[in-house]
Amino acid sequence: MDILKSIRDWSEVWAFLIPLTVILTKRRSLSSDESPIIKYVIIGLLINIISTTMFVYHRSMPTFLKNNNVLYNIHTILRVGLFSWYIINSKILKSNIPAGIILIIYTLFAITHFIFFQSPFFLSTPLFIAETIVLIFLCTSFFYRAIMDDEKNWLTKPSFLVCSGLFIFESVNFFIFLFYTPLGKKINSSFGKFTWTIHNFSLVFFCIVLAVALLKSDRQKLDSQIAD
Repeated sequence: MDILKSIRDWSEVWAFLIPLTVILTKRRSLSSDESPIIKYVIIGLLINIISTTMFVYHRSMPTFLKNNNVLYNIHTILRVGLFSWYIINSKILKSNIPAGIILIIYTLFAITHFIFFQSPFFLSTPLFIAETIVLIFLCTSFFYRAIMDDEKNWLTKPSFLVCSGLFIFESVNFFIFLFYTPLGKKINSSFGKFTWTIHNFSLVFFCIVLAVALLKSDRQKLDSQIAD
């Protein structure tokens, strides 16, 4: 049981090692298009190492290191920023104006939320819900344009795989963060642990998708070089 608990507790760390392994072994052949993913994996891993260490060794930590909520808030902002960059950079969206508008609204919301309504040292349910809305909007826009596009087969591109994994991850976690704070933390701690376990392993799934997408990107670059 201790082994299974350790696997669960550290899943937010070892999950990132899956795509990181691909990045380290294929770093010379990955295209610049994958830069947002590479940055997300590296920065996300560092954030999760710190936050998980604070959680696992909570009782041994000094008072000012017992609260890791601010790191989760930083992580959600990081995810919105880097994957919005990735989707917009894919150039499939005919216009960046709707994406730009929704990102401006998100940025203003995040700033206003933490200045006037909630301390960043509390896990922000509204911020996570806003993340889901922004990224699902961008993924849906990507899917629509990919299906409607007549010139390029976007279904075979790594970006389609990334958006599919991101869409599933965000869809699952929307309901987790919607109910985690009001129910899991305030009413039923067992429910909170269960939902957070789902979150952890949805992150593992997403990291596997990122690793496969990076491998696919590497394969396509090698194929294009052979064709040339």
